[in-house]
Amino acid sequence: MIYGNALAAIREAAECEGHKVEGFAPTSRAAQNLGEAGIESSTLQRHLARGEEPNDGQKRFFVLDELSLASTKQMNEFLHRLKENDRVLLVGDTRQHEAFKAGRPVPCQNAIRRECL
Repeated sequence: MIYGNALAAIREAAECEGHKVEGFAPTSRAAQNLGEAGIESSTLQRHLARGEEPNDGQKRFFVLDELSLASTKQMNEFLHRLKENDRVLLVGDTRQHEAFKAGRPVPCQNAIRRECL
């Protein structure tokens, strides 16, 4: 429950800053876990299938859970849709299963972070 409490606290802080909080995960079970923390959530695939949303200036805070299960293609599409006011929290465990489809976003994300530091 610590995980859910931490996510609930993050959601509350983001909402206090005026962000609309949404959560995505590669599996419906993981998306349901985000919902238990009070985060409106769906699968990453469902979000991507909705198509790109117009930029209405709304500050959005996305929580992407189970990052290690997302494919590189899904992550690329998700990240390229971000708008200027969007913020993202990537949550994952490098010791978990890898993506169902091609790609390994966690090692890629770690490499990018090292280059930025």
